[in-house]
Amino acid sequence: MPLQPQTNPVAGSNYTLNATIMDGSQTPRVPLDLTGATVVCKVVHPDGTHATLGATMINAAQGQVQVDFGPLDLPTGGAYTYAFEVTFSDGTAGTTDPPQALTVSAALF
Repeated sequence: MPLQPQTNPVAGSNYTLNATIMDGSQTPRVPLDLTGATVVCKVVHPDGTHATLGATMINAAQGQVQVDFGPLDLPTGGAYTYAFEVTFSDGTAGTTDPPQALTVSAALF
């Protein structure tokens, strides 16, 4: 399940990540229908620690989700990675692949 990425955040600030989860089994790729599914965002920090954040469905049928990061979720500048874990109503699950890079800029002050 690949993603469509966006712009980068600043450390210690609020940041909203919008993503469209794509169905990698289709050619050409189309948005994955997330109706009835739950989605979480798995984040790996630059120091190797892991965090899991909830994702909000923006348009489930079109695979659109949103993750709201608070100041403590991206506390330092550096290279983070993230992937979405999708669990469908029938219990099957999958993770977006490959994980996406998220470069967080150091805070200016």
